[in-house]
Amino acid sequence: MNLLRKCLVDQFGNPSGPLGWLAGQIMRWRPSNLERSRLGASALGVLPGERVLEIGFGPGLAIREILRLEEKCRVVGIDRSPLMLAQAKRLNWNAVSAGQVELLRAEAEALPDFSHPFDKVLAINVFMFWKDPGTVLRGIRRVMSPGGSLVLVVQPRSARAGETETREAGVRMQRALSEAGYSAIEFGYLDLTPVRAACVRGRAES
Repeated sequence: MNLLRKCLVDQFGNPSGPLGWLAGQIMRWRPSNLERSRLGASALGVLPGERVLEIGFGPGLAIREILRLEEKCRVVGIDRSPLMLAQAKRLNWNAVSAGQVELLRAEAEALPDFSHPFDKVLAINVFMFWKDPGTVLRGIRRVMSPGGSLVLVVQPRSARAGETETREAGVRMQRALSEAGYSAIEFGYLDLTPVRAACVRGRAES
């Protein structure tokens, strides 16, 4: 049973196959995931007409929430999992069909060539899967508008996770943003259960 649990947990980084489908369903319906997506999208503070990029969109919950909060924006999302790409397209089908949302299969470490820069960037519970956060964050900064903001959210989900793990995740994200050249870095919390999430914001300068 422990081996099965480990195999399922490993799927959250790049869902595939039957266990990946199950991981996607957990991400789609678990109440804490829904609330984390809602609070993460709200923390982004999207304004009318802005271009938004989500890194690692999973089943597409945060994208749906961004559009609910600000219908006059454009959202592009990337995820490495074809399974998540299909699920997110289904969840946001109307916006995808209307051209308001574009979902792509891509790696955070190798971002596509986008036609326009982004005003806001969001990454929820994916920072811990980046093998080289500095490379990822510098790549993100290159596709952002000067003065644009990046919001990173991490809610530790291990069985023994608590406030210490949340704080340590926030400190790691702060350090990584600073080393990658971001400014105006802020560290706060999102009030979630069973444990709070670290929410770190940074600004991309020209």
